[in-house]
Amino acid sequence: MEEGFYYVDAAGKRQGPFGINQLRGLISPNTLVWTKGMTGWVPAGQIPALAQIFPVATPAPSAVPQKKGANVGLIVALVLAVVVALAAVGYIVYSNHKKQQEPIQETYTESTEEQPVQEDKGYTGQHHLLGNISQYPIAMDIYVDADGNISGQYTYTKHGYSMDIDGTYSSDGHIFIQEREPRQGLVTGVFEGDREGDVVRGTFTRTKDGQQMQFILNE
Repeated sequence: MEEGFYYVDAAGKRQGPFGINQLRGLISPNTLVWTKGMTGWVPAGQIPALAQIFPVATPAPSAVPQKKGANVGLIVALVLAVVVALAAVGYIVYSNHKKQQEPIQETYTESTEEQPVQEDKGYTGQHHLLGNISQYPIAMDIYVDADGNISGQYTYTKHGYSMDIDGTYSSDGHIFIQEREPRQGLVTGVFEGDREGDVVRGTFTRTKDGQQMQFILNE
C-alpha cells in the first residue's frame, strides 16, 4: 500500500496524508513534504517519487535557418561593431594617458562632526521559517529589528500549539532564541545556531531536563 505524504501549507499547517496523484496541483517543488521513513521535511522537488506530478518544461523550437544574405549582413555588422569598440578603447587609453601627464591637485577637508557607526545586522525584517526539531515539524515567525533583537512566535505544526519567543541575532550570523510558556512566561527551551543564507541550523535545549536535539529551519 502506498504511504501517504504530508505537506506544510502556506499558513504553516500540516495537511495530509495524500497519495502522490492527490498532491497534483496542491504543492509546488518548493513545498515542504514528509512521509514515513524520512528523517525530516524537505522540498517536494527533491523527492524522485513526486517528480511525475510537476509539469515538464517544453523545449523551445529550433531557430529557423537564416538566408545566406542575412548571414553576410550579420558578419558586416559584427566587423563594424569590433572596429567601433577598438576605437573606443583606444580613445579611453589615450585619455587616461593624457590625464596622467597633468598635475593632480588634491583637496582635503577635515570633518569636525563625528559620524555614528552603525553595525549592519544583515537580517532585519520579518521572516517565516519552516523546519523541524529532530523529527517534529515546526514553524517560526520572527521579526528582527535594526539592533538584532528578535520577537515573534513559534508553533509545533503537528499539534498547532504556539509559544512566544524572543532572542538576539548577531552580525556574524549567530542566532539565540528562547521559547516562553504562554501563561507564566517561563523559558521552556532555547534555540541556538547559525544562519547560512536562507537556512538556520543548530541545537535546541529543553530547559526542564537539558535534553538537546538538532533543529533546521528554511525560509
